[in-house]
Amino acid sequence: MKVLVTTMAILIVLGLALVAYGLFVKDNPSSSVSTLSLAGEAEGTARAGAGRRVPFGTVTLNQAPGTQITAMIVASQCIILHMEGGEQGERVIVVDIVSGRVLGTVTVGS
Repeated sequence: MKVLVTTMAILIVLGLALVAYGLFVKDNPSSSVSTLSLAGEAEGTARAGAGRRVPFGTVTLNQAPGTQITAMIVASQCIILHMEGGEQGERVIVVDIVSGRVLGTVTVGS
């Protein structure tokens, strides 16, 4: 019984040490990881929106009066808007963050 209790105590201490190490590494990334991410950002400067915000002006959705945005999700380089009300009923509009262009609308038909 003493061997079992001692073994479990050692496993608990090792587990806590691994958790502490994981938290330390997460809070303090190594220099190699930082160098890789900086290199990736340097390569992506030719692409619009690579690690930086690009102003795109005003986006007009051309929706009927009474339309409301009920939910918004930012995914990758798109904003997904859940719209309700107005003449079109319930729909989802996808807007490109980089260009500000409406990529498409998903509606529910009868």
